[in-house]
Amino acid sequence: MRLSLVLVMISVLGGCRATMMKPTRQDDVRQRLQQVQDELDRKTRQVEELEHDLATLARETDQADPEVVQATPRITSITIGPLSDVIWNRHQDDLEATLTLYLHPLDGQGRFLQLVGSLQVTVVVLPEHGDAVTLARVQFGPMGLRQAWRSGFMGTHYTLEIPLELEGDLQDAKDCIVRVRFTDGYSNEEFVAESVIELPQDEDEDLPSIVSVTQGATR
Repeated sequence: MRLSLVLVMISVLGGCRATMMKPTRQDDVRQRLQQVQDELDRKTRQVEELEHDLATLARETDQADPEVVQATPRITSITIGPLSDVIWNRHQDDLEATLTLYLHPLDGQGRFLQLVGSLQVTVVVLPEHGDAVTLARVQFGPMGLRQAWRSGFMGTHYTLEIPLELEGDLQDAKDCIVRVRFTDGYSNEEFVAESVIELPQDEDEDLPSIVSVTQGATR
């Protein structure tokens, strides 16, 4: 009985053939270029971190151990996560908008690093007709950033919720520019990141398009 089952399985498997696409030369070139770019980004972050370490060491009056200074993680860049988006919320006849912003600060090794300092977020909408309109300008202080720290299935990041007040008619607005500026609380260095985020389109085409400036106090 077992021998019969084995023979049946061999015959079935023998009749199955997988079709595989042969990699092209262009695929190999693109893969090598991406690897080179990743390595270049990593080296750039390392150089920036070392330059920061040297500047910090030069400012030290007590001359701390150079190895300790070198081993201390420093922020070298900050990025806006691709899942950041604007969500419309309708309450009866009122329409509200909230920007959910995901931030990823990185050290010289490309690893997540907690922020200590202040962060300014500016959101500008770009209508197809007319000048750019500022949607929000909010300032987060050290404690506000600390409360925004998150860790879960999306990884470790900062989540910032920024409400927008809506006024007027915004039918021709398709996206907005989000700009963040972080100022390190210890070194006073600044790190900037920008991203274009698409605005959701309402099925009823009943969206306000001019958002009043939302000024936020330091949190």
